[in-house]
Amino acid sequence: MVRAGPRVTMARSSTDLPRMQNQSRARAPLERSLSIVSQVLEKTAKPKSSKPPMMRQYDLIERVKRYNPATSEALLNRAYVYAMKAHG
Repeated sequence: MVRAGPRVTMARSSTDLPRMQNQSRARAPLERSLSIVSQVLEKTAKPKSSKPPMMRQYDLIERVKRYNPATSEALLNRAYVYAMKAHG
């Protein structure tokens, strides 16, 4: 007489599988590593407003005139407009 072992059935979907008792161990290693990577990226990300706001045309003229009162205002205006066109 041949003895048959216990009958084994396979789960058909994830809902048929038994739940794990400790949910913290249920996290996949990939999920944990993705969490670590995202934390590192958050720390190394550059702040969004790292550069100062662009200087206005009249601020530039006032600043240059403070240290060089004999400067040509028309030339500064032309240079400012040229730079704006060049850099968009």
